[in-house]
Amino acid sequence: MTTKLDAALELTSFGWPVFPVVENGKKPACAHGFLEATLDVARITAWWAENPNYNIGLSPDPAGLVVLDLDGEVGKANWEKFSTDNNLKETTWTVQTPHGFHLYFEGSLPSSVCKLADKVDIRGRGGYVVAPGSIIDGVEYVPLDPDATLATLPGAILDAVLAGATESHHPIETGTTDLDAERNRNRARNRLLDMVGSGDIARAGHGGNDLSYRVIAAIRDMGLTPGVSRELLEEIWNPACIPPWSKDELTTLVDNVYNHAQNALGAKALPSGAEVFENVVLPAKPKNRFMTVAEMATMPDPVYLLQDVLMEQSSALFVGAWKSYKSFLALDMALCIATGETTALGIKPARVGPVIYSCREGMAGIAKSRRRAWCVAHNMDPDAPMPFFLGPSPLARDVGDCNQFITDAGAIAGKPALIVIDTVARTMAGLDETRDVALLLELTDRIVGELDTCALLLHHFGHDTTRGARGGTAFPAGFDTVLYGESKGARRVEIKVEKMKDAEERAAPFTMQGRKVGTSLVFYPTTSAEHIAGIAAADPFAREAVGAVLETMNCYDTEGQVSTSVLAGHMFPIGTDEQPEEHQIRLDNAVKTLDRLARTKLNTYCVNSGTGARWHLPPVQW
Repeated sequence: MTTKLDAALELTSFGWPVFPVVENGKKPACAHGFLEATLDVARITAWWAENPNYNIGLSPDPAGLVVLDLDGEVGKANWEKFSTDNNLKETTWTVQTPHGFHLYFEGSLPSSVCKLADKVDIRGRGGYVVAPGSIIDGVEYVPLDPDATLATLPGAILDAVLAGATESHHPIETGTTDLDAERNRNRARNRLLDMVGSGDIARAGHGGNDLSYRVIAAIRDMGLTPGVSRELLEEIWNPACIPPWSKDELTTLVDNVYNHAQNALGAKALPSGAEVFENVVLPAKPKNRFMTVAEMATMPDPVYLLQDVLMEQSSALFVGAWKSYKSFLALDMALCIATGETTALGIKPARVGPVIYSCREGMAGIAKSRRRAWCVAHNMDPDAPMPFFLGPSPLARDVGDCNQFITDAGAIAGKPALIVIDTVARTMAGLDETRDVALLLELTDRIVGELDTCALLLHHFGHDTTRGARGGTAFPAGFDTVLYGESKGARRVEIKVEKMKDAEERAAPFTMQGRKVGTSLVFYPTTSAEHIAGIAAADPFAREAVGAVLETMNCYDTEGQVSTSVLAGHMFPIGTDEQPEEHQIRLDNAVKTLDRLARTKLNTYCVNSGTGARWHLPPVQW
């Protein structure tokens, strides 16, 4: 008998990325839905190990596919009419669904609802389909002919969609010419996911109609057309409502909002990169962009600002997980460059000069406790003047704010030696970290080029820390220097120079430890031997440490045993300022480590393995 895991892996053999969908339903079973679709066999296997009955989601666009969703007899009839009218005779790979058909084509189109015809939806960019092998209400999604040929998307479909086809367009004023842009789809998608995650859903008898109106109005303001709004609501928000709106009810709600809203459609949509930087005046270019050999010889050699760490007039990315103390260490570098003190890296700055530290959260803590603690630890008067300046970081989506940031930074007496931006996430607020990275790199290049300074940006790791910075390879590729910070427990940190564009990367990591000064922490350099000894003493996965946690949980025998995820949750509770997403990353990494150690040094505490692993203290032998 073919399992759902087998069906999912078979789809990946065609190069079609998949992700889990809830059992007997269409809602994603992973946090980021189709954005997590993958061809990674290990990850797919782990998903279906959690629940072998998960349905299968397929992300068409990364697979080079467009899927037509024919809903019921009406959808089938309308598709047949469209095919006849446009003389479409070629058949394609087709899946029978519980209520209609999915027609698969090679091509690329954005997802839409009823643009081609009534009850004929398009699943492509920004969407997904429930794939063959899935079962809803006892009815399986089955290919009509598994060996059928996959046809190329007919030009008539592309022409009809681009021309607006048969969807009724609302005669209303628009506030953007870029409707249904991917950046605004992602923004609406994240808004709906956040609402569902926090339980902010429509409930009958508790203002559900009013909340639904306000949610649809907010999506409308983001620049999404009615069909796309309905699609996102049906996919993410509506299934969580109590009870869900019927398809006709939801359509009526959307139509009412779009027909009676006061704001222009897309009044709060994010502008494109071209619009943001339309009026930016770049520095004048030299008469000839190409240098002669003589001119090359006059070029200055790269100069370190901090030996082996930061270059003058360069861009640097400092990546670390939550609680890797990257903000503390960036502040230490900044204050040392402003004053000439030795850094927590154990090196003095090569040049002392003004420093700007910009952020959009925790500013009071930096201004007060952290800065003052650093001054006390370095025997300096916290109230004495120093060329250290603190203010809000620029918003990459707002060209006016970017211009003002550069103007204000340039007005500070003396050329800034370093400008810190804490963090990338805050500077890219309202943007997609993967698709809009060009806006951030453009801003960084302007800061470095127009202010002749070093720009240090703080950023987070992605869900899988082994794959580097969140947002993909464009981040490290776009910076001259990349630093990785990693907490080793007991306030011990390693900083590795992952990339140094104009010099050889230092092989050994910098090591340091934080110490309490007042209500804050100040970091000091440590030797490699001190660092290794300290880590060993503070290993949270040491046998004694894990045993102590099981004891506090009263896991004395098989009746009190707990799963790996429950144990990890007790070992690593959420921090006061930790975001749920960051905490989940820590928990996922802890589960992986516990699974591995269950076969070695922690084997006396664990029975079984994988999802069936259970933890408890071994029985006392009398």
